[in-house]
Amino acid sequence: MTRAQKTAAGVYFAMLAAYVATALFPNHRFWGINWWAYYPAWIIAVLFVAGIGWGLAAITRERRRPEPESPYTGSRPGLEYAVFAVAVLVLVAVSFYVFRTQCHFLGDGYNILTQLEEPRPLVKFSSFGESLLHNWVKDIVGGSTRTAALTSFRIISVASGIGFLLVLLSAARALFERLSSRIFFVLGLLSGAYLLLFFGYVEYYSVLTLAVAAFCLIGLLTTQGRLPRWLPLLIVAVASLLHVFGLTMLPAAVYLLFRDTRAGRRIAALPGIVRIAVLTVALAALAAGFFYLYATSFTFRFNFVPLIEDRFTVEGYTLLSLHHLTDYLNLLLLLLPGLPLVLLAAAGKSMRRELTRPELRFLLTALIPALAAAFLFDPKFGMPRDWDLFAFVGIPLTTTAFYLLIVTRTQSAVGRLALPLALGLGFLMLGPRVTSQAIPEIAIAHFESYLQQNWLLNKKGQTFLAEYYDRSGDVWRNMEADRRFDSLNTDGRYLLRGVELFHAGRYQQAADMATRAIEINPIFSVAYSNLGKCMLGLGKPDSALVLQQIAHGLNPYDPIFLHNLGVACVHNGRFDEAESAWREAIDHAPELIEPRVFLMTMLKEQGRLSEFDEWLLKTAPRDDAPPEMMAELGDYYLQREDYQKAAEQYRRALAGGVDSTLVIRTLERFPNLKAAFEQLPDNQDSVSGM
Repeated sequence: MTRAQKTAAGVYFAMLAAYVATALFPNHRFWGINWWAYYPAWIIAVLFVAGIGWGLAAITRERRRPEPESPYTGSRPGLEYAVFAVAVLVLVAVSFYVFRTQCHFLGDGYNILTQLEEPRPLVKFSSFGESLLHNWVKDIVGGSTRTAALTSFRIISVASGIGFLLVLLSAARALFERLSSRIFFVLGLLSGAYLLLFFGYVEYYSVLTLAVAAFCLIGLLTTQGRLPRWLPLLIVAVASLLHVFGLTMLPAAVYLLFRDTRAGRRIAALPGIVRIAVLTVALAALAAGFFYLYATSFTFRFNFVPLIEDRFTVEGYTLLSLHHLTDYLNLLLLLLPGLPLVLLAAAGKSMRRELTRPELRFLLTALIPALAAAFLFDPKFGMPRDWDLFAFVGIPLTTTAFYLLIVTRTQSAVGRLALPLALGLGFLMLGPRVTSQAIPEIAIAHFESYLQQNWLLNKKGQTFLAEYYDRSGDVWRNMEADRRFDSLNTDGRYLLRGVELFHAGRYQQAADMATRAIEINPIFSVAYSNLGKCMLGLGKPDSALVLQQIAHGLNPYDPIFLHNLGVACVHNGRFDEAESAWREAIDHAPELIEPRVFLMTMLKEQGRLSEFDEWLLKTAPRDDAPPEMMAELGDYYLQREDYQKAAEQYRRALAGGVDSTLVIRTLERFPNLKAAFEQLPDNQDSVSGM
């Protein structure tokens, strides 16, 4: 063995040791590699021994084997690969179902299930296409129930996994001639952490992951001239419709579109100073747009990890903070456990030369924007829980790693050994991760460790744990989860006291309570919204607007925050923005009456009576409509001489507590209305008795 190969072997065994060592510290920031934690000691021992055995077998095989042939030479192993492909397809597809996730604490699983149970589930802009797909499947499966919602996710998750397998097996066959290269490539991409998304996982990222995989694999074939160059661009369009992160693949699609074309050669022939100038101008324009949106939109701003600490920073979590850098490293090791081995192999001179290949240039062009997105975008629930938001990064990362190792097997001895070792590390990580989500006790133990690491980010997650115990019938654990939440919910207690003071009209004291809650929890959206309401009560509409914008930015889909934002906009004379906020609130929550009432009031004051009448006809018949609105609907029917309907609405208004004097006067002015009113069935009031 060469010195570099010995180093690779040392890195492999060091990673195995790290798996064991970090399993002893489940509550520390080793979440990317401590997935052996919470398993019994004997299972950890078995995994460790299996890892040692795999490493020794790979080293022994490397010592005894002759120099390998090129991955592109040799006879076509048609039958052998067909058998392998069928076996992989069947075994992995079955495992998707057998080891399907039973607990959904990672990501925003339980919250999404609750939303999907609704008759009109929330459709987020960021995951527009995949949200609509789940809504459609849920309706086909069985409508608005928890079972239908969960079944929808499982169907789409497993179907995406099977699609991933088919694309991968087909691409491996087309990319490589040798059987061993095909097998290594298939197994390498099956060892990625993103595969967990295909085991019935509850989140809006499984189809996105399939689309990114199709893009990377089809893009590889496109660089070889075997597929049309427009096809990857079409996949980017689909991926971007599924989720906004699909846009990270756009630079790679543009590279494929212009590579080896007349336009591309003209660009390449430009003087270096011109290309640098054009690139600088483009980057400057992007930066200017970014900072403009960052400064003017809280919704945009809160999507990113802050560069420096500000008033919204939780526990000092900034872009260059130790916690964020540690989380990012954990994410990379989770997505590609063999990353240290790949970097070691890539450091060799022969490997660096290979990076100029069109295939690897394409993969790197896809990988770099994805890595940047994972570094810049904010993991709302903390990176340990929100890993799935960035799981798609694992596709270009793993594809680049294993493609590089495979195609350089003849030039790089260290890469030749790193290939099976990286594969072993991947499966030794993936296996425990998959089974842990199928075993509730282990999934809960992992989740509770994440709660301890990021309490402020996971407050709502604690309530999901209590709800899980409640649904499971575990009364004692449910009570214990509630007790633990109450003991740590200091900011929530300040908020509740502030709400009481607000309703008592003591706005300054209520504002003080909300401020204390925000001091504890800088991203407490409800506290910002309540503080904004206090500012209106104190006659400070400009401050109220900023606070409601902050609350909306932290939770842009909450209809209550949208309504409160509309109220604050009106008090600042920003009527168009108020109307937009109220309409969006109604769209997200048609059952809410408040935004309807406020919108209708503004429409009437602006003289937009035809629009007011449309909303009146839709809103006043509701049981929760204000009695004054019912009376207005009575006026509407009276103007059209529909005395029967007018009488019905006036009676509803009277039952709701509207001033009876106004109704009596109206009845006296219109005898036909009075007659209709007296003839209403079960009418207990006579005109003379009112």
